[in-house]
Amino acid sequence: MQVHWFCSIIFILEIIANKMVCVTPPTSALKALPNRDPFSGEMEDLEFRVFIEPYKVECFYQNVYKDHVLEITYQVIEMASRWQWLYVPSDVRDLTIDFKLIDSSSNNVIIEEFAKQEGSHTHEVKQNNSYKICFDNSRSPVSMSINLEVYLYSLEDDDRWGYFEDDFTYPPDIVVDESLETIKASVNKVRDYLIKVEHYQNERQAIERRDRIIAEKNFNYINRFSFLSVLFMIILGVLQIVIIRSLFEEKSFIKRWIK
Repeated sequence: MQVHWFCSIIFILEIIANKMVCVTPPTSALKALPNRDPFSGEMEDLEFRVFIEPYKVECFYQNVYKDHVLEITYQVIEMASRWQWLYVPSDVRDLTIDFKLIDSSSNNVIIEEFAKQEGSHTHEVKQNNSYKICFDNSRSPVSMSINLEVYLYSLEDDDRWGYFEDDFTYPPDIVVDESLETIKASVNKVRDYLIKVEHYQNERQAIERRDRIIAEKNFNYINRFSFLSVLFMIILGVLQIVIIRSLFEEKSFIKRWIK
């Protein structure tokens, strides 16, 4: 990523001045996921924005139950606002970060990506475990803003329908086993598709927001550069006029200095 060299100088000066402020949510943020939705019995979504400081690695922890699926989606949205006056990314290739999903118990790396703009990963959990979600910004001199979404769900019908089985009453003269299983399979299939559609829409919205931010920042950057260029040309033109007029004056300082 092409970044002005003075970004690193600014960062070092901030460290010396002890002005670094960590705005990343605490590591307990992902642990705040409710175990189950009281209506559907499913795990709930968690979506929030995290800021990764330059030359730092931030990790978050998530407990996952056996026979559940951990789904993680992230997109690098923008640089932190304090860097935007120094540098504006020209396109999304400048917004990248390293990602890791680590098994906390064994410290094994399950998923690893380098210099990615976005990512979506699904991991099926075989036993109760804790996982570490890490974003590595150690190679970048600017802080990154990341849209992170974590979703947990079970593939077992008992987890999806256990909350409702006691609510159904069937006429004694009707055999409902096959019909109920068919309805469950159809509803589960529709639900899975709706979950995928929702996640895809959220991902598209995050990407659209990132592209819009880049376009707006580039537009403002061009306007500032154009204004400074015009101002510089005006000052230079006035200075040239003053110098030329001074050459035709007998007592001008510039003429005496040239002689």
